[in-house]
Amino acid sequence: MIDTEIIPTEKEQVKQEKLPDFGLLREQIRNTIEALCGIEAEDSWGNPYWERTFTTSEKVDTDYMQVIFNGLKKDILNHIFDESVPAQEILALDDRIANGNANIPIAALESAMRLYDDIKAIYPDFINQFYSTSANIINQNYIEQQVDVGDDEIPF
Repeated sequence: MIDTEIIPTEKEQVKQEKLPDFGLLREQIRNTIEALCGIEAEDSWGNPYWERTFTTSEKVDTDYMQVIFNGLKKDILNHIFDESVPAQEILALDDRIANGNANIPIAALESAMRLYDDIKAIYPDFINQFYSTSANIINQNYIEQQVDVGDDEIPF
């Protein structure tokens, strides 16, 4: 009987080495982008709760996130000595972002910038997936707008 062990080619070995630990990378992306969406605060009894840094009235997409990340370094430099920044100053490209009850910590923005730079430099093939995943996480702060129907406008 002939031993038919398949030996990966040199090209396949290089490709296998390039792939990151996706589990660790997913967790890092989720934690980093969620830190932009809200902060953990305490009520007057010391109980922790999550405070949104913004809400969005329209969902963001991959292109929106690409513009945000491409301008993030400049935004951080504009607020370099601030501890936190209102979300509208960083995330608002149009009128869909409304400030929440808390500001985004500069440290969270710096972490997001480092993560973006790392993915762009080390894993450029995954940058569009990064934008997409970031958009999905940001969209957790989406709140559908309520339409006020006055008494005169009852639909029946």
